[in-house]
Parts: sequence; C-alpha cells; structure tokens
Amino acid sequence: MDMSNALEAVQSFHSLAKDAINRGTLLKDATCPQFLAYALGENNLELVKLSLETLTLLADTQKHKLKLGSIFGVFPALQATAEKEELGEEINNAALSLLTDLKFARNSKAVKVATDTPRDTVPNIQTKNSYNNSRRSKIITLFIKGLETLEDRNRIEDDLIRVRGVISIVCDVVTHRATLRVREH
Repeated sequence: MDMSNALEAVQSFHSLAKDAINRGTLLKDATCPQFLAYALGENNLELVKLSLETLTLLADTQKHKLKLGSIFGVFPALQATAEKEELGEEINNAALSLLTDLKFARNSKAVKVATDTPRDTVPNIQTKNSYNNSRRSKIITLFIKGLETLEDRNRIEDDLIRVRGVISIVCDVVTHRATLRVREH
C-alpha cells in the first residue's frame, strides 16, 4: 500500500468523521470502514493510530456500533491491532476498548430482542433464525506462512475464492493473514 496515499485517504475519512452528521453515511458505504480496518494492519504508526481514531469516531451510537461490527474485516483487524505489541500499550488498549464496545453492542442487542419478545412469538423467531442459518456467514482468519508477495496474495485469493462456500476474501501480505467470509453449513 502506498503510505502517502493511504495516510491521505485516512486523514480525509477522519476529517469527515469528526462531524457526527457524516458518520452514518460513511458507515453505509462499507468500503470506508473496511479500508480503515485494512490500514490497521500496516506498519506505519501514524496511519494505524489515525485509522483507529476514525473507527472510534464512527462508533458513536449503538446503531453505528452495530453497523461497524457487522462490516467484514473490522473485528479481526481490531483483534490483531490489540495484540500487536510493537504498536504500544496506548494503541493496543484503544483497539481492545473499541473491540469490546462493538461486541457489547452486538450482545446487548441479542439480549434486548430475547427479553422484549413476547413468549407466544418466540417459535416464529426460532423458525426465522433456523431459516436464515443456511444463509448466514461467518468469518475465518487464516495465518499463511509464505504469504510474502503480491503474486502469492493473488494466487491464494484466486485459489480460495473458488472453494465452495467462500463469499469473499481479503489477504494481508504484511501480517501473513487471509480473512474469509464463508457461508455456514
């Protein structure tokens, strides 16, 4: 990734995210949070810090936290950032805090639905969920030794996207990681 262009893009997103009015729009287009999540994997401390600050700005309301948490690649990127010791304790803790907030928002929504639902409608919800389970997806993160170059990345992406059930894939050469969204079977 060209660091000057990446930093410029993140600065633009950060500038837009400072205004609360823009946050919903930035989240509607999932490419913004996905790019910010991808930038967390880079070795540029300024880029990582600004990307994390921008993601934190975007997670200002319960609705926005739920949306951000549902975007492909955000959870694994935050988890990796929280565990990457060379970034420093401040960034690790900020990533862990945001990750916790997003998980809490998702779990509190599930609890709210379960407690707010009248008993006589529970079978309908279970039926709906069992129907949707065949269409749900899950995230799998693979750590791949030998993922060193763009050629390796392209070859791995081409091979994995052909596997039945794989919906999308993002490979990161820097962290030797491939994040896949796959259908649950």
